Amino acid sequence: MLDSNSETLRRVLKADLYLASFDSSCWSAQVSNAFNGLQGSAMFKQKMLRATQVPMREFICDLRFRHLKVWREADFFMSSRSKQESSDVSQVVLEFL
Repeated sequence: MLDSNSETLRRVLKADLYLASFDSSCWSAQVSNAFNGLQGSAMFKQKMLRATQVPMREFICDLRFRHLKVWREADFFMSSRSKQESSDVSQVVLEFL
């Protein structure tokens, strides 16, 4: 997950990973939760828990797919809402006439 020549940084990472097993407020637990919803979440979590590098190419593709999915759902919601509002306006105009 982290590529560094700092022994101190490696120790901090391992301590935080240990802490994540019983405290959800530490950053590694939060990163692990952020992997939820990704297609490769199990692999990403496993790599993080082993303190090995997460394959960035796969992670970026997964993250992009998740973001696009959210935007597609939002677009669908907004377009269906817009159609409903325009039909409501048409109904009010017809009732007025």
